[in-house]
Amino acid sequence: MKLNVFFILLFSFVLAGAVYPTDKKPPQDAKAKAKAVIDYYKKKVDGIILKGEDKVIRGRIKAFRGKGIVFDPEKSGPFYNPPPQYYPINKVQAFIDANGEVVWGHTTVKTQRDYLKIRRYKFLLGAKYGFGRHQRSYTFEPLVPDGDYVQELQSGNNIIGQAAWFFASKYSIGVKYIRHATGATLYGLQPDSLGGGSTNFGTINDDIVIQNIMLDFGFHQSITRKIIFHANVAAGVLMYNNDRRLSDGAATITATTGNVYTSAGFDFLLHRNVGIGFDLGLLFGSVKNPTVTGEAQIFEGQQSMNRFDINIGVNFLF
Repeated sequence: MKLNVFFILLFSFVLAGAVYPTDKKPPQDAKAKAKAVIDYYKKKVDGIILKGEDKVIRGRIKAFRGKGIVFDPEKSGPFYNPPPQYYPINKVQAFIDANGEVVWGHTTVKTQRDYLKIRRYKFLLGAKYGFGRHQRSYTFEPLVPDGDYVQELQSGNNIIGQAAWFFASKYSIGVKYIRHATGATLYGLQPDSLGGGSTNFGTINDDIVIQNIMLDFGFHQSITRKIIFHANVAAGVLMYNNDRRLSDGAATITATTGNVYTSAGFDFLLHRNVGIGFDLGLLFGSVKNPTVTGEAQIFEGQQSMNRFDINIGVNFLF
């Protein structure tokens, strides 16, 4: 239904209200037709294109007023929601639906379908597996008081769980859990490499588990019908646990601190509600002055937890 038909009906209705006596009402069929047109455009229109511009302003028509519309733009960011604005109809080039199709008017602007808005996801559940490697030592320095050691680092395994709620078509908030398990072997330097009189300190094996529980904020953007880009920032608690095996016993080194985790990647949809997720992540944080129990001396120190991750898994979108 064309918009000019709507305005003819609407103006007829207004004119009828002015001409008819106050004790009479305009024909019910005219009122019903006008309301049907209003409801149609309010429901169907997902964006407008203004004359002289080459972009779609996404949002909803709130009302038809005078010879124009009151249009409510969608959020342009997680914390900024532009207020509704009045546009005279002679300033509007076209109405666009969620599929990028022209509902009224005409335009040469190429519109892209917003598949996230079309599908209206509300929840995301995801599970991933991956690998991570710290940029520096996994263990505290000094590694062993009064000792000289070299360390062989090992890449660790990640297990990730995520639950999120879409509070807007492109933005989500939820909880993310990461369990990173890794290890390190510390070798005591041999006497001939240190010079005369030095001691072989033996080997130390560290089994390390780093757990993160975080509040996660996500941005999502449909690239094509089957590909969704996502970028996330999360912050929360980091729990470090190192079970150390010494030549003459064992010790446990623990610490708790805060951390920030950033990630970005793509979801490749196998189905409307199921996708294979791939992302790269960076963990930022450090722990210091750990608690030491067992056969090791208590020591003070600070250790960087910065880590680079590569993860892949499955996401369920509802």
